[in-house]
Amino acid sequence: MQGDDPTLVVNRNANCVTTAIVRGPQLLLFRTMELSDGASGEEGETRAAAELQQTVSVAIAYYEDTLASTAHTIYSVGPGGAGELDRLLALPGVRVRDLIPSRENYGNTPSPTTGMLAPVVGALAS
Repeated sequence: MQGDDPTLVVNRNANCVTTAIVRGPQLLLFRTMELSDGASGEEGETRAAAELQQTVSVAIAYYEDTLASTAHTIYSVGPGGAGELDRLLALPGVRVRDLIPSRENYGNTPSPTTGMLAPVVGALAS
């Protein structure tokens, strides 16, 4: 994340999807949508992926309309990491990255940003 550049963050878990857009210290959008219960297996996963895509599309539209620019990167928080979110969203031209790199990427010593981003991760996780 770069200084005052707007940032789109997505947290997906089994029950809900939360999107947030921040610019520097300013929170521009915070939205949580519950995922529908119901079918399990492939049908349930397809429905959950469609709901995720819809929720993120609304956030991207807000980003584009309000900030007059395109979100080229989405930061992922939550289970599955960036790879899983990228697979589910399937957005061409949009890069999905982990907000906080996994320990495998930076060893056993926490990165300098881990502590600074803990409140954001906590807010998105709840």
